[in-house]
Amino acid sequence: MDSDQKSIPVVGFLTRNDCDILRAKTGVYRRVIHRTIILPTSVCCGLRAGFWPFANMEKPDNLPQGSVTCPQGLLALDNEAIVFLKSQCNTEMALDQYSPSFGAKLLPSMVTQPMFTMPKKGSMKLCLVNDHSAGLNSLNSLIPTEGGFVILDNLSNLGANIHAIMCKRPGLRPKLIWKSNALQAYRYLPMHPHWQVHQATLINSNYHINHCAVFGNHMSSHLWCLFFGLMCWIAIHECGVDGLLHYVNDAFNVSFSDKLSFYAPYRHLMPTDQTCFLLLLDEIGVLHEDKKQLYGESLEVIRLVVDVCDMSISMSHEAKQSLIKAL
Repeated sequence: MDSDQKSIPVVGFLTRNDCDILRAKTGVYRRVIHRTIILPTSVCCGLRAGFWPFANMEKPDNLPQGSVTCPQGLLALDNEAIVFLKSQCNTEMALDQYSPSFGAKLLPSMVTQPMFTMPKKGSMKLCLVNDHSAGLNSLNSLIPTEGGFVILDNLSNLGANIHAIMCKRPGLRPKLIWKSNALQAYRYLPMHPHWQVHQATLINSNYHINHCAVFGNHMSSHLWCLFFGLMCWIAIHECGVDGLLHYVNDAFNVSFSDKLSFYAPYRHLMPTDQTCFLLLLDEIGVLHEDKKQLYGESLEVIRLVVDVCDMSISMSHEAKQSLIKAL
């Protein structure tokens, strides 16, 4: 966005202009700066100055104003949700993804959307959702519909990669399959200061500015896949992890070697390519946790079980039972 930041006086007061939420983001710049490729340069620019979600702000009458509510009014929050939101707010502030509270009233030019909690899929744990589609003039209504469309890697791509390698080297077969999950998808992406003022968040009667991309915005998945796709691009072209794929925040691949390498932070062995990928995430500053870094001869990927021993893809027993029950 090219407009002068002075046109929105609260921008300089509340938003982070440096947007340095990745503790070692220079790793991204160092690995791609020597390549004259538009996409990596654009992603690095977004990490420095904040991403813009392709929103058209040219018509003032189309812009949301003040506190946006759902047609049915504010959503009632039970005690569990309130406790979760307070805890989440403290976590977000500690990570510098929320600003400190600036009081119980919105400042001029600020906008806040409805926010609610919902259980994570397949879990009783709650997650926070920001509703950017609420209201007649919603934030998502400013974003082109086609802008949020993302084509994700899938198991057909994995099969094609395996087939290509086996055709090139007859007799070679995959030995292991692995996947690595990155925590806090979307939340690593700082938004442009002019967009941040539209992301005021009310928790416990206090407003905060949400600095980063959120679940509930039409463009967040697109922006995240550009960022995480770039991480995979670096892993392929700079670290030699050939054929790496990703589905949202899960990177996955097969290994044609059963060689394992020691990953010191988790104090155990992993496929060498997986270890290389985690070291890259560490260098850049993308968080992950041990229990979500998996490998084996058989592994569930995108809700299907991939078995490299018999070269099959199938539904898990639990998924079959759920489908039978639903029918």
